[in-house]
Amino acid sequence: MKELIVTLHDISGTENKLKPVTGGVPIAEGAAPEESKFLLKNDFGDVVPLQTEVLAKWKDGSARWVLLDFQSASTTNGKAKYVLSWTNNEKETANKGILDKKFLEYDNIKVSPSDKSLLNISDRLKVSLLITDENGQIYNATTESYHIETSGILRSKLLLIGSFRNAGEERLFQFRLWASVYSGLSTIRLEPLILVDADNGVIQKIRELKLSIKPSNAIKTGKMGGNPDWEGKIAKETRLFQYDDINYRLEGTEGSGGKSPGWAEINDGEGNIAVAMRDFWQQCPKSLEISPEGFSIGIFPKFHEGDYNHIEPWYKYQYLFEGNCYKLRAGQARKWDIWLDMKGDGEPLAKMANAPLIPIADPAQAISTGVWDDIAPAGIPKMADYDPWAEHLFDNYCESIEFQRDYGAMNWGDWFGERQVNWGNHEYDTTNQILIQFARTGDPKYFYVADAAARHSSEVDTVHFVNDDLAKHFGGSRNYPPRPGMVHQHTVGHVSGFYSVETIRNLFIEKKVDSPNPYLCLDPFNLGHIWTQGLVRHYFLTGDPFIKETVEKIGD
Repeated sequence: MKELIVTLHDISGTENKLKPVTGGVPIAEGAAPEESKFLLKNDFGDVVPLQTEVLAKWKDGSARWVLLDFQSASTTNGKAKYVLSWTNNEKETANKGILDKKFLEYDNIKVSPSDKSLLNISDRLKVSLLITDENGQIYNATTESYHIETSGILRSKLLLIGSFRNAGEERLFQFRLWASVYSGLSTIRLEPLILVDADNGVIQKIRELKLSIKPSNAIKTGKMGGNPDWEGKIAKETRLFQYDDINYRLEGTEGSGGKSPGWAEINDGEGNIAVAMRDFWQQCPKSLEISPEGFSIGIFPKFHEGDYNHIEPWYKYQYLFEGNCYKLRAGQARKWDIWLDMKGDGEPLAKMANAPLIPIADPAQAISTGVWDDIAPAGIPKMADYDPWAEHLFDNYCESIEFQRDYGAMNWGDWFGERQVNWGNHEYDTTNQILIQFARTGDPKYFYVADAAARHSSEVDTVHFVNDDLAKHFGGSRNYPPRPGMVHQHTVGHVSGFYSVETIRNLFIEKKVDSPNPYLCLDPFNLGHIWTQGLVRHYFLTGDPFIKETVEKIGD
């Protein structure tokens, strides 16, 4: 094997313009020795600028998984074909461009850490993260360290790490923010993450978490995506509040709708700037806000006490809410995917964010490398009975999520109904099963569903931090004390701590689940519920460093 066929399948329906492509492909053992250089050509035989990173090696040192970064424009049918090859004689195609600098800069886009906010973008925008706690105190995300995590000719990524602190320098918990910039493109990817590592307490309550974007100039006009869209001059704060998975309302003006695509545009006198959030309505509650001073995304948007008292069943949804606050369990994390376009066009930006381009290795070639174990590609005669069955099963899975409304800020990516009352926490490795089908078919629809599953498992269900109060809550023994890397099995609220043991026991008895002595699934000590194969494969397909960190934490 001296080359690999790589395809793109753009299902976003956006116009024919360059978009970033990032993703991993497998290479057979011994095929690409340690010093190999990679070359990418399009269907016309033209060399395409390429940036690569070896994510894993075989025992002989040859490349096993390679992360590709390039750019592509959609074709008429949304598909494009490339050939990846490698040799020891080619000049290196991915130069280390800006590792020694403290900022990212391509063309007219510059992203740098800022003392008064988190990020300064081209001296035009200031980006901040703010939390309001249960008492109304505001905590700003304060950077404690930063470094350039990825550097290359096509994509570079900056990582900021720090804590939310109030005016008195009291610490709440950890945040991270990844910012990616792409050569020649006006798009910037922001990936904020929270990790609930407070020194004390099992439950942390917050009223609001938002990503704030403030331009240097006052905003003239604004627009928010929905059905119908909202557009107008900005004289006061206007908010689109996606309060559940099927309804949004406008505040500060009149209007309502169903599922907002999650984008907004502003004009600051220099031109349009757009922002879009991936899986916006699926991760409800969410909000978009525009005021004369700036615009923001409500990651956990403010709401009024009682707004969520009606949602049923209570054991499926209400664990997240108390009064006018959200409840976050110690040890949990959550990351979001937000895109900016400095030449603003919100609708296509949202479409791109929700169906990012990924390189897809030819199924037969990918399987022949051995990284996918003993499976067979779809479409061959021996799979004639299996293929429609597997596709039907996947369709049923997706339809079940839609029918059961398995959505929410901490629910999205998971499935509901284990023992009637539990979130599944992806028992039996949903991520892995769907990624196997992606490898067999080369159809990106499987990857997008598996991607949501992997992110949920790695963020929500895994214990990333244990303080004394959480350790006491878990109990355990001297032989197996609570520790980071433990994984919660299927349970009410994904993890325990939201309801008393007695409340959960009564629920199980009421539903006649394992009566009269039900197994409540409230602790993370059941090692039969740790699934890492899907997460490992997801890392190799995406290069996501937090997925890798999570898998290593579980392994340790």
